[in-house]
Amino acid sequence: MTDTADSTNSLLMMINTTQSVVRGSAPMYLAGAILGTGVHILVDIGATHNVIDINVARAIGLLEQRTHTTILLGSGNEVSCRAAAFSVPLCIDTESFQIGTFPFEIGNNIDVILGTPWLADLGCFTWDFSTTELHYFRNGRSIYFNAIRAAPAHPRGHPRPPSTTGHH
Repeated sequence: MTDTADSTNSLLMMINTTQSVVRGSAPMYLAGAILGTGVHILVDIGATHNVIDINVARAIGLLEQRTHTTILLGSGNEVSCRAAAFSVPLCIDTESFQIGTFPFEIGNNIDVILGTPWLADLGCFTWDFSTTELHYFRNGRSIYFNAIRAAPAHPRGHPRPPSTTGHH
């Protein structure tokens, strides 16, 4: 198939890694782990899909499936994405998730962007933008995620420690 034919079947997603979706609030960064490798996460209510940095996906050895998706960046630019990784085992604190992601070069010291698919899987949740705390219920348990201040700089290609953020 040609790119033109593929693009008619593309889905459009939007990611914005440079600013918070809610004006005046700090972005929510979390620490997590995928297959034992620490990852820096941005939770973005404006992202229509979950995204993993392509370099991190390759370093971890995630299995990718071929697809053709157009990513709409917050700048308005469109970028082609030709792969997806499904059932990616993500841990945040003591909680485990299976997420679908699109590998894409994110940059900005962010390894994973969790968008509305992940947030929707949480069900009903409360996000306090003043304290950058996310609260939801899972299997009858009250779960809190507290944001780390920022995505700390890290050298690409080096394993990171698993999540160490607080858990109530």
